[in-house]
Formats: sequence, structure tokens, C-alpha cells
Amino acid sequence: MFYKISVSIIAEEIGPVQAGIPPYAHMAGAPTSDFGHVVAPSIIATDDFDVAPPIDIMFVPGGLGVVSQEQKNNTSVEDFLKVRADQAEYIIGVSFGTTILARSGLLNGKRATTNKSGYKWITAHGENITWVPQARWVEDGNIWTTSGMASSM
Repeated sequence: MFYKISVSIIAEEIGPVQAGIPPYAHMAGAPTSDFGHVVAPSIIATDDFDVAPPIDIMFVPGGLGVVSQEQKNNTSVEDFLKVRADQAEYIIGVSFGTTILARSGLLNGKRATTNKSGYKWITAHGENITWVPQARWVEDGNIWTTSGMASSM
């Protein structure tokens, strides 16, 4: 009522983005698992990386799509964050989304936490990050990292 808020969903392309588990290999050399049989919603991306509006709060979600993106060598989200991060008042990495922050270099020299089920894989990314394993969330400057969706709320 007192603040004008707009929410932008930003992705590589404007339009529907599947929110389900994308195909990915559980480990190097393993066959790709396909979860296409699982019913999952989609969300509509309102903007792409080229036309995204100014951003006050960047909310970087997690999920196994982060693993799939890495296996495809797709760094488009990291590239976008590198360009736009200094314009954001807050950056929030949720669960596996902290992997994206680590790969982009935004967590270098910072304290952070992440999802416990993927902790070993996630914490292998980035440089000079002080990972806090027992935390539900960690605030370091304008960057907040969380161990999961509930703790991000």
C-alpha cells in the first residue's frame, strides 16, 4: 500500500520457463536422468537478460536446474549477475542458487551458506568463500545466502 513494487521474472528468453527438474547426470559419466514424466508448473519470464529493468533485489533461486546449467556449460545467469550485481541493493541466493553466486565470483571473500543436501558439490565452486555449514542463512554485506526456500523467507 505504501510502496510501489514490481516483480520481474528474468530468464534467457521471455516466455514460459519450466519449474520442474531438468534432465541432468547425477555424477560425471553417469547417464542423464529425465524427469519429464513429473508434473511441474511453469512460470512466465517477463524479461530477458538484455531488456531486464533496473533491479533493487535480485532473488537467485536454486533447484537442480543449477546442476543442469553447469553440465551444459551455460553461464548466462552468472554473466548477467556480473553485469548487474553492483546495481542491486540486495542479492539473495537460495539453496542451490548460491552455486550461481559462487561461480559468478560474487561470493569471493565473503561468508555464505547453502543447501545441506548438495553441500559438498555446491561448496566446491567459487574461491575464497568462508562456507558456514550450520547456518540457515548468512548475511555478508548486501548478499544473503540461505540453506533453502523456507529459510529464505
